[in-house]
Amino acid sequence: MLKKVSQASGESTFLAFATGTDYLCVDAVQSDQPLHLAVRPGERKPLIGEALGHALLAADPDLAHLVRADDPDRWESHAQEIADAKHHGFALDLDSQQAGISCVAVAVTPRAAIAVAGPTTRLPESRLITIGQKIREALDKVRPVNQEWL
Repeated sequence: MLKKVSQASGESTFLAFATGTDYLCVDAVQSDQPLHLAVRPGERKPLIGEALGHALLAADPDLAHLVRADDPDRWESHAQEIADAKHHGFALDLDSQQAGISCVAVAVTPRAAIAVAGPTTRLPESRLITIGQKIREALDKVRPVNQEWL
């Protein structure tokens, strides 16, 4: 799926798993565009403050509770973004974590998510929303929308 999403979007795509209060990138497909975000398997980042983390937190109430208890101040500063991710089914990072880079992330399971990231010039908010919706639609085709997570 990562390769298909990367080819369709033209951007770098990566898969990560929640590991405590962080996420771990386990696989990535780099964009072939000259200017792109380079994501490397093995990278770890905090769940709070990143679109991928927000998608995971929105998908897993137990994980959200753990992270909120671990860092309540940081949680409060990103609570609206996490709530938006829960409402929309995907999380956005609009040029806020790295200057010039934007991202959309979708939870595949409560503890795994995929993200598409690249230069903000190619990924304005409207395009990120479209990508997020298309990933959601593709996931809904392979599992029922209301299916309980195993």
